Amino acid sequence: MATLGAIGLDYIELQIPILRQAICFIYLSFIPGTLILRILKLPKLSAIETIVYSVGLSLSFLMFTGALINFFYPLIGISKPISLISLLVTISAIVLLLCFVCYLRDKDYSTYFSININQILSPSVLSLLLLPFLAIFGTYLLNFYDNNILLLILIAIISVIPVLVAFDRIPKETHPFVILSVPFVLLSYNTLVGNYIRTTDAVFEFYFIKLVITNGFWDSMIPSPLNAMLGIVMLPTIFSEISNISLTWVYKIIAPLLSLVIPFGLYQAYRKRWSSKISFFAVFLFFSMFTFFTWEAVTMKMVFAGIFLMLLVLSIAHKGIETTKKTFLSIIFSFSLITSHYGTSYIFMSSLFIALVILLLLNVTGKSTKRNLVTPNFVILYAVLALAWYMFITSSSTFNAIVKLGHNVLMTIQEFYLPESTAIFLMGEWSITPQILRILYLIVAFFMSTGLLTELYKTKRIDEFSSLAFPFLGFLFFNYVLVGYYGGRIWYIISVLLAPYCIIGMLNFYDFLADLKKHWKSGLGEIRSPLTQPSAIKDYVNGNQKVSFAIISIFLLIFLIFNSGFASEAIFKDYGTAIYLSKERISEEGSIIEKERFYRKYITDYDVFGAKWLSKNRDAAIKRVYSDRRGGDDLFPYGDISPLTGIIALTNHTNLESPSYVYLRYVNVVEGLMGMHADPDFPLFHICEIYPNLNTSHKIYTNGGSEIYYR
Repeated sequence: MATLGAIGLDYIELQIPILRQAICFIYLSFIPGTLILRILKLPKLSAIETIVYSVGLSLSFLMFTGALINFFYPLIGISKPISLISLLVTISAIVLLLCFVCYLRDKDYSTYFSININQILSPSVLSLLLLPFLAIFGTYLLNFYDNNILLLILIAIISVIPVLVAFDRIPKETHPFVILSVPFVLLSYNTLVGNYIRTTDAVFEFYFIKLVITNGFWDSMIPSPLNAMLGIVMLPTIFSEISNISLTWVYKIIAPLLSLVIPFGLYQAYRKRWSSKISFFAVFLFFSMFTFFTWEAVTMKMVFAGIFLMLLVLSIAHKGIETTKKTFLSIIFSFSLITSHYGTSYIFMSSLFIALVILLLLNVTGKSTKRNLVTPNFVILYAVLALAWYMFITSSSTFNAIVKLGHNVLMTIQEFYLPESTAIFLMGEWSITPQILRILYLIVAFFMSTGLLTELYKTKRIDEFSSLAFPFLGFLFFNYVLVGYYGGRIWYIISVLLAPYCIIGMLNFYDFLADLKKHWKSGLGEIRSPLTQPSAIKDYVNGNQKVSFAIISIFLLIFLIFNSGFASEAIFKDYGTAIYLSKERISEEGSIIEKERFYRKYITDYDVFGAKWLSKNRDAAIKRVYSDRRGGDDLFPYGDISPLTGIIALTNHTNLESPSYVYLRYVNVVEGLMGMHADPDFPLFHICEIYPNLNTSHKIYTNGGSEIYYR
């Protein structure tokens, strides 16, 4: 009723700022999933489990509801099924039906809960709740006054949190508040800076989402993998239409808020196996990786793929759910993962096959373990769903679908290893910050490997969780073989399962060194390594090793300092990962390479106005558009140029053909830079090198920062 009322107020032009957006976001993100949870009558869930399951089921509900009405409503004469009225009526009707079923199914449900006022009003909780507000204010200062001092102070504060946790200065009851507050700070200055989206794969997604919003329906036959992902074409569209939020702000607000569910749920999954302190450190490591807050949490396909992958991990770790209900949830989340991102779903599918082989071999040797998810039936079903979805969307024959699926699996997995974007940052001759980051990620990879192997050696047991972690460890190995030492986006996927093993590896390593020192001092000839002592891990789980936790917390402090951009901006004054934090310094005194890197991620008003002008005024029959290597970052989302058509990269060796347009961005016109650093195919050069081409073309538009030529 609140949702309908808020939308009704907008229709009678009695608008209350933010009211509709806030209510509709809560309604779409939580209500359908909460009702489905009650219908399933799952055993008593914790608050965290209720939240993450509700969000996951709500997103799945929206995805599949949108897809179904897109296919069936045109059959009854509704030409624009993905529009506000159609979506609102359908979703409201189904929610009311779910309410009725929920009443019949669980009408005797009652619960009791209490609120600890002293805990909520404790200084630690109030301080943590203050962090998001300070982050928003700090981002405001950076956005409009180019002042990053408050954000630097905030990063310094949150980097100390692991140390406080190690010494029990932050009680474990408040760990969930930390897991929500700290990533919010990191996301705020990476998503809210500027008026436009951050240039990740979002620039390609943006085009297909806008196409659905403009047309009022989803054309599933457009031959693009991005167009086949419901997490891209459906979920942002539904949030934008019902909440009345522009698509740009769906990316800048809705996607980051939903991505906070990922570390929140992982913390609960890890706690099913390890202590709260180990789980907290593992999650802190996960969201401290710059790929999380600079790339994955602002790209739709990775946000929703991450959510559903987390839910599958939580389902595996959760032992208190009946097998039938767990299977139902796993199927829903698996199909949601398949339709959210091909690459992630294929990595998980290959991991399922490998894990199944491992567990079946254990059965042969008599070391069987209970399996709820990694069973032959489930793995085959997962593969069939992936294949069926691909066949259906591409309208291909069975044979062609199988051939294309194999190629698609290889290509989409390969994209995680391409040196483009984040990976290329750590692969050139850079200054001190990237060099230290290389070492830090190498340390993390080492302890992930040793942590998994030593725990398996101690426990002498492989279950579903660890059997899936093994293939992920294989992806980490290939990451170093194929790329050298760093592969960018692959860390986001493998860390979902391997992050806790990194903490375990560090604990084991410290235990080994402590035992080595002890026996060295005692003069004993034989060293009993704790790596062979099954009881060693128990001490850690009970939290008795204060020194080792303190050392790990210091490592996490350093890890966050370098990933967040604090070290590069406040200490070394060089190029960092979170480049928006260096906005003022780079724009005023940055090197050529720093400016090229900054404007590769930052879209200016000049760029967007130029792209929109070209979209509105160009001859539609002329498909040829030239621009520098990153010109599509403006033209795809805001210039209505299809990524399928693409743009032609303009270099200092390009011969312009007629008729065509030339689009120049702010970094080209004002900074005089063309091309892209560290890209051998499109190397960096000065704009004066293409003046012969420009001088023989007609300048038809300029706004002082963007120019368009016609030839």
